[in-house]
Amino acid sequence: MISQTVLSMMMPLRARYKGDFIKPSQKNHSIEFKMENLILFLEKWQTLLGSIIGGVFALFVALIVANKVKRNEEISSAMLIIGDLVLVNSAISALEELAKRDNISAQDYPSWITAKLTQQTCPKQSSLFEVSMARIMPVNPYLAAHLKIFKTKYEEIEKMLNNKSNNYNLIKKMFYESAKHADYAIYFLNKLVLSDFSTFNKIRMSIFSLSKEKESQKLLKTGEY
Repeated sequence: MISQTVLSMMMPLRARYKGDFIKPSQKNHSIEFKMENLILFLEKWQTLLGSIIGGVFALFVALIVANKVKRNEEISSAMLIIGDLVLVNSAISALEELAKRDNISAQDYPSWITAKLTQQTCPKQSSLFEVSMARIMPVNPYLAAHLKIFKTKYEEIEKMLNNKSNNYNLIKKMFYESAKHADYAIYFLNKLVLSDFSTFNKIRMSIFSLSKEKESQKLLKTGEY
């Protein structure tokens, strides 16, 4: 009677321990089965997976190369544009010094500077200026606006000089305005294209503006400087 009772009490324990001994082998078998399926899957699809990985890597490399080429084109274009813009600002500085040396009065200055510009002092734009400008304009809207206004005003000045216009005050005013837009365009080109921190400057400008950039926005908005 007692032995039967003890056996009946031991049966659940035996079953439990038996189950415990079986479970690890079942788990190992399950792991081995999964690993075997994984190996079979990889053997079957390795060509496809290799093509996908290779394609992604090739795309990544192509994007890097394209970005590098675009960056080099922007730098080349910026340098060419700055060369033309600096000539305009240098011409104004040179004319002001010459006028001061020759004691040209403020009243005579507009006709005097027009005469000097007509005598081939007015710098000529490079034949690649417009093409370079088209490459650079997408970099920043303010830069694009300054370049566009500069080009429009400068072309108008050249037409007036070629037609021997006697509207000296307008010629002088437009020449100085074009030089001011050139000055701001040079600033943005240096910050956003030629600088080693061009990406940082783009992000910073999208968040807040420095005093020079605020002056640029005012000029574009009101035409005053």
